[in-house]
Amino acid sequence: MKTIAIIDKHPIVRAGLDVFIKNNFKKVSILEFDSFLHFNNASFDDYPDLFIVGNTVELPSRQCKFIMELLVKNQLTKVIIYDEDPDFFKVSLYFKSGVRGYLTKQSSMEELLKCIRDVQNGKNYTSNDVLEVLLPKWVSPATDSARKNEIILTHREFEIANFLMNGSSVSQISKKLQRKASTISTIKKNLFRKLKITTLVDLKDSLQKSMHKQVG
Repeated sequence: MKTIAIIDKHPIVRAGLDVFIKNNFKKVSILEFDSFLHFNNASFDDYPDLFIVGNTVELPSRQCKFIMELLVKNQLTKVIIYDEDPDFFKVSLYFKSGVRGYLTKQSSMEELLKCIRDVQNGKNYTSNDVLEVLLPKWVSPATDSARKNEIILTHREFEIANFLMNGSSVSQISKKLQRKASTISTIKKNLFRKLKITTLVDLKDSLQKSMHKQVG
């Protein structure tokens, strides 16, 4: 990773990301822009390997157009979005445009670091708080029939998945929901069977893959 472009209209945000990246990655050049328009009008020696995109003057739909255009110019380039207020429509729109990582402004620095590393290694990354926005899309009312090739979680399974993703144990969940630990354990087993996973480590990855199938 030689060059990273930070696109955000706030100078302090760009400066903070600049310091964070340089503290964690060696021999990286940082380019800063306040908008995609500014980037398109700039000249530079090395095309960025990675774009980290926050708030710009462009609307999300316009940002996505720019993202698709820059990926046509260089297919090896990766794009990460960090958002103040994600919703399913925006997340879907960005991933369809070719974005590989999605964080919110509330994400931890550890998540940002993991996101950058995962995306640079060719993986997709979605932060926990973005997954919480997406999880309801896997909740199906009892009267609805499951659509083919979709993962459909009941309301209770969604609730348990949400707790598990945030690090709660079965005993902690049982206390929060005032349900027997054995009941929570059974729901967890059903959830894991439905997602075809065996460990908590697989939970987030499974939901991310399912989300990418739906928005891809």
